[in-house]
Amino acid sequence: MRELDVRPTSAGGAQGGLRSPLLDTGERVFWNGLVLVILALISALATFLILTGLTPIAPRDDVVLTALLVNALLILIMLGLTAWQAFRLWQAWRQNEAGARLHVRIVLLFSLIAALPAILLAIAATTTFSRSLDGWFSNRTRTIISNSLDVARSYVEEHGQVIRNDAVNMGRDIDAGIAAGAQGANEAIKNLLIAQAGLREISSAFIIDKDGTPAISAFDTEVPYVVPAASLIAKADSGEVPVVTLRSTSQIAALSALKSQPGWYLYIARPVSAKVLDLLERTEERVGEYNQLRQAKSGLKLAHGLMYTMISLTALLAAIWVGFWFANR
Repeated sequence: MRELDVRPTSAGGAQGGLRSPLLDTGERVFWNGLVLVILALISALATFLILTGLTPIAPRDDVVLTALLVNALLILIMLGLTAWQAFRLWQAWRQNEAGARLHVRIVLLFSLIAALPAILLAIAATTTFSRSLDGWFSNRTRTIISNSLDVARSYVEEHGQVIRNDAVNMGRDIDAGIAAGAQGANEAIKNLLIAQAGLREISSAFIIDKDGTPAISAFDTEVPYVVPAASLIAKADSGEVPVVTLRSTSQIAALSALKSQPGWYLYIARPVSAKVLDLLERTEERVGEYNQLRQAKSGLKLAHGLMYTMISLTALLAAIWVGFWFANR
C-alpha cells in the first residue's frame, strides 16, 4: 500500500503537536501581567476609598491628582501589554495559526463579560453621584443654609443696634453731666457712669483714653476687660459708633467718643448668649465650607467620573489579560 505522509504541515500546526510561537506568551509575561493587574486593582480601590473619605488621608487636590495619575500610568502600561498581545494574536490570525480563532473568541468572551457590568456600574455611579451633588447645591438647600446664617446674625445685629443706641445716649448724658459741673472730678464722673450703666442694664462701662487704657470704670469684676482695637478708636474719632462682638467673653461692645473730653471714649459691653455666638461661628464655618464645595462642584464631578471610568477600564483590561492567559493555557 501507498504510505501516508504524516509529517506536520507547518512548524506551528496542530498536526505537529507544537504550540504557535505567536500565541505562547511565556511564564515571565504571565507573572509580569499578574503583578500589573493586581497593582492596578489596588490603586483603583485606594483611589475610590480616598475620594469617598473612607481613609485617614484627606482627599485634597494634590492627593486626588496623584492618585489619578498613578491609576492613569498603570492603565497605560496595561494598555501597552494588552495591545502587544492583541498584535501577536492578530499576526497569528493572519498567518492562520492553529487556535488563533479560538483565542479571539475566548478573549472577546472575557472582555464582554467584564465590560457590560463595568460600564453599567460606571454610568450608574456617575449619574447617582452627579444627581446627589446637584441636590446638595439646589436652590432650596442654599436657601435653608442662608436662612440659618441670617437667623444667627440677626440676633447679634439686634443686640448690636441696641447697645449702639445705648452708647450714643449714655455719651450724650455723660457729656451733659460733665458740662454741668463734673468736669475734672473723676469720682463724680464715675458715679455718673455707674448711674447711666445701671439705668440701661450695662454690665461693663468704661471711660478710656486713646490707648485703650481705662481712666474710669464701672464693670463686673468677673468679666475681664478687653482692650478695643486701634481701628475701633479711629472709627470713634471719625464720629462713628462701632460695635464689636467679643466672643472670648460672650459680649457685644460699643465705643463712642466723648465730645466734652477730647481723647476720652465711652466703652460699654453687654453679655449675650454664648450658645448663639458659638452657633453663629459654627454656621459661618459650615457656610464657608459649603460655598467652597459649591465652587468645586464641577471638579468633584470630574474627579469622580474619572475615578469610575478608570476603575471600569482597569476591570476591563484585567479581564482581557485573563482572557489572553486562559486562551494561551
